[in-house]
Amino acid sequence: MSDEATPPRDDRDPAEPEGPDRASPANPTPGNLGNPASHGDPANPVDPTPAGGTPGGPSRRIRNGSAELPPLPPLPAGFLIPEDLSELDEEVRAYRKEWRAAHPAGWRRMLWPAWLRRQGHNLPLLLLALLSVAVFATLVSVPAPTRPALPPPVTLAHPSASPGSVGGLLPQVTLHSGRAQVSSRDLRPGLLVLLPPHLSTVAGSRDTVSEIAAQAEEFQLATFLIAGPGGTGSAEALAGTARQRGVVTALEDRGGVLAKTYGSGPDPLVLTVAGDGRLVRAPLPFHQGDRIEPLLDAISPLQSS
Repeated sequence: MSDEATPPRDDRDPAEPEGPDRASPANPTPGNLGNPASHGDPANPVDPTPAGGTPGGPSRRIRNGSAELPPLPPLPAGFLIPEDLSELDEEVRAYRKEWRAAHPAGWRRMLWPAWLRRQGHNLPLLLLALLSVAVFATLVSVPAPTRPALPPPVTLAHPSASPGSVGGLLPQVTLHSGRAQVSSRDLRPGLLVLLPPHLSTVAGSRDTVSEIAAQAEEFQLATFLIAGPGGTGSAEALAGTARQRGVVTALEDRGGVLAKTYGSGPDPLVLTVAGDGRLVRAPLPFHQGDRIEPLLDAISPLQSS
């Protein structure tokens, strides 16, 4: 038995190079640089590329300077994040805008169809337009106010007073409206206005006649403008304006019978005729601004309803 020390056993591969070129955890070779197990603790390798394909994963929180940005949406394949994230501010905003447009909330999907989103329509403007249409349709559908139902015509009275006087019937006169004819005793109940000659040329006459028609309309009464011989044009001119305020008919007394019976003057002469044909009050000259509601209330057909 020899006293020489036995050298330690060398288990290395004879083909493995000696010296500093030998691969070790502390001295990796170019061939093992990509091996995760060659860095750090071989028993606990660290994978720098987590599951998800993109370094850091699709939901990685990133920092821009000292501020932490919210998680990005899932990124498309091949999307690379540079070291300086401030360069991607515009791209990030554009991507999030596209993402929200492609994945709208539930109420936006119902109120804002995809074809509108693709065309870039503004949802508030669209809603405002729809609201305007709805309001217009509602206003159109509301029925217009109508006159209350009037009682049936009253039988013509047979008063003891003489025709033409207060309490009596009007004189029997045929009045003309173009080719149409009507009896003076058929204008009931109503407000008869005897017009002086050439009244339509007097300043303020149209406003005066319009006031008469408007007051008669309040009591559901028709207004009859009666001109003397040859005064059809004057009556029609005044009636054309007064019809905007009430129901107005222009007539011509070609014989001038009513003017001879009740007189004439520079102002319109108002006759109030009840439903049975009687003249309830003496003729009254009307001046602009006069109020004749008490006279009209006495002959209004609404009193009998």
